[in-house]
Amino acid sequence: MKRTLLMAASLLLLLPLGGCKKDDPSKNLLKPTLTWEGNDKFSAQTIRSVSAMNGTVTYEAPEGLENLQITATVPTVLIGVVNQMIGISSNAGKSSSPAILDLVNDTKLAGVLTPLGFNAGSSIKGRKTAGKLDFARLLEALIKDNENTLSTGDTFKFDVLLTDREGQKVSKTASFNYVEGPTISGIDAPVNLSGEETDLELDIKADGKLQSLLLSIEGNSEFIKKWFQARSSATGDPVKVDLVSDETAVKELARWFPTSKIQGQTEVTLDFSFLYDLVPDMKAEGASTTNISVTAIDENDKSAFKVFAVSVSQ
Repeated sequence: MKRTLLMAASLLLLLPLGGCKKDDPSKNLLKPTLTWEGNDKFSAQTIRSVSAMNGTVTYEAPEGLENLQITATVPTVLIGVVNQMIGISSNAGKSSSPAILDLVNDTKLAGVLTPLGFNAGSSIKGRKTAGKLDFARLLEALIKDNENTLSTGDTFKFDVLLTDREGQKVSKTASFNYVEGPTISGIDAPVNLSGEETDLELDIKADGKLQSLLLSIEGNSEFIKKWFQARSSATGDPVKVDLVSDETAVKELARWFPTSKIQGQTEVTLDFSFLYDLVPDMKAEGASTTNISVTAIDENDKSAFKVFAVSVSQ
């Protein structure tokens, strides 16, 4: 009898607490994920052109997607632009609260976002395979035609919340910073080099830091075109001079332009007053007009363009 009782007690010790319950199925559930390739920590990104910016977030819900929402916090001047995309009026943004983008239930929104590289709409409900959220193209659509209302320091924040059919949630925030493109000011009217000397400076500003600065010279003054060709690797007509990447230009034009202090700078001045010294040689070939254009490109692939005309008369 004692032997039987001991064996029974031993068997009871081998049983898990709570009796013979099966394993909790939740322990084997696959978690939903939000990933940003090349940006695992979801660090804030600077807004660039679509081709140059990494702005695609991938979502996946192996147990089936139930809901996908994005809380969009944008500069106040763009709240109305976001609201035009939304079909559920209660989700519209206000100055005091951000807009809610319901990617599953908002039919109008899905129609706007799908062409922009978002997997959205009622068809993604229950989806188990990976989907995309292309924030680069969304930002391009929001900013287009509204860039003059934005300033350096403006931010865009998208809080993504995914819920799967098991009630599991995952959230991440994709943030983007706006930086104004370059500007070029100065020499706003044609300049007659044969007349009284005037200011020939161009002031270039680039919050996004200068990456490239290009000159293009064209017109009927062969002398001035050959002058620039002789001090660069440029050939052809118009004469195109790269003040950053052309090693010959960087060296030979350093006397007139700060060629070694352009790349990475936020402010640069180009002084074209040396053109007055070239007037005698330009006059020798007769009256002429030359168009000089300047293109500034920053590290975010944003650019500014300025063209001015100089002439000499007999």
